[in-house]
Amino acid sequence: MDEYCSPILKHLFDDILSLRSLRKVNKSVNLTSSIGCKFNCYFCPRGNHFENVRYFTPQRIYDEIEYLVEVHRIFHFYINDEVFFYDKSRLEDLKSE
Repeated sequence: MDEYCSPILKHLFDDILSLRSLRKVNKSVNLTSSIGCKFNCYFCPRGNHFENVRYFTPQRIYDEIEYLVEVHRIFHFYINDEVFFYDKSRLEDLKSE
């Protein structure tokens, strides 16, 4: 999935993040390490049901975090993934990077 550019690493949110830094409020960012969900839960507000879950590489996630910490001094992150704990090998990949 890394062929899709990261909006964070392409500096598309820099203006917004700079305003947050000036105001010293809401110093957190939502990150996503995958797209899609196999479960199709009836109560889910997202409604993202795909047969295949597509993942960004751990390196991309770490690059985004590193950029946000170094440039914008943001230290709090929320991972918005429906399937973050679905695949144990994925967790190992994230842990080993």
